[in-house]
Amino acid sequence: ENGSLDAGFGTDGVFLYHLGYETGAYACHPLDDGSLLVAGISMDNFGGFEMILLKLTGQGVPALSFGVDGVARFDYGAGEDMAFGLTVQEDGGIILAGTVKNEEWRPLPALVRFTGNGILDTTFGDNGLAVIPVTEDDNEFVAAQVQEDGKIVAVGHISNGLSWFSLLFLEEKVEKWEVFFLALLDPLSPAEAKKLAKDLGVRSRLRELVRVCKEEGMGVIQQLVLPPAISRKSIYDILSIVPS
Repeated sequence: ENGSLDAGFGTDGVFLYHLGYETGAYACHPLDDGSLLVAGISMDNFGGFEMILLKLTGQGVPALSFGVDGVARFDYGAGEDMAFGLTVQEDGGIILAGTVKNEEWRPLPALVRFTGNGILDTTFGDNGLAVIPVTEDDNEFVAAQVQEDGKIVAVGHISNGLSWFSLLFLEEKVEKWEVFFLALLDPLSPAEAKKLAKDLGVRSRLRELVRVCKEEGMGVIQQLVLPPAISRKSIYDILSIVPS
């Protein structure tokens, strides 16, 4: 109550935990029974990270009935799997928010669910893991909350706008360089952009993309942002003129 260490918790008010070569804690969540959940990371001797979820009793010692000797672990592969946030669902399920690295060594924003006993819930997502597909690096969830309707809201970041572009068009092949090329032409007038595309000798399909984006793109944007309210059908009709 006065900010002093609670000598009845851990060792003189402090709990220290070490697992593997390096261990870190990033989030904690108190439970109604006085126990405490702690989420973080553990690194092995080879530099690989895994998510860890630790449960402490109200006295600051591991709750041995949770997971394995008080700790639950999640290792997606040989990469860096890290937990930065956690939340608890109404049924006692525990959601970790963080990042995992896939086979391409790309970090994916990830949620992992454990039961209240510290067992990975394989009925959640894909064998306990839910991720967002991304195309770039530097992506993660840093926190999560459960809404009254039971849905999970996670917050974090994705490295750049091209990832969101790719998410919108997952069924179509996205040529990244074309997106970047169009972005580079943004400061140019329509005439300048079309002349540069022609001088560079880009193929006809891309020259048509340049023409549409420069001549009709601004009009499309204005139609989307000017009305105080717009229906989904209207959005579809407006965007349908823009080639994908």
